[in-house]
This record gives sequence, structure tokens and C-alpha cells, in this order.
Amino acid sequence: MALQGIQIDQKKLYCSICLDVLKDPVTIPCGHSYCMNCIRSHWDGEDQKTEIQTCSIIRSEH
Repeated sequence: MALQGIQIDQKKLYCSICLDVLKDPVTIPCGHSYCMNCIRSHWDGEDQKTEIQTCSIIRSEH
């Protein structure tokens, strides 16, 4: 019986903020993954008047 290889979506291994391989990866509620430091920096840089933390991918699609 031959083993089937596991296929991984290469795009899911990279952070869409720093464009590098995920370091200390985290997945946020929308399902997108980022480096922990990248998403923290993104959220820290958002307007401090709002408590809503957005996804950089979803936000760029709108």
C-alpha cells in the first residue's frame, strides 16, 4: 500500500505582513495566520479609538 503525500498550501506558511516564513505563528478568529509580532504590531498601529482588531488580509480586500 503506497502512502499518499500530504499537500500543504505554501501560502499558509508565510506571513502576509512581513512576507516571510511564519515565526511564532498565530491564527486569528477569521482563520488567517500571522507571525505573533507582526499581528501585534498591526493591531498596535490601528486607530487607538476603536477596540476592534482587524485582519490585514480582510481589511485590504474591502
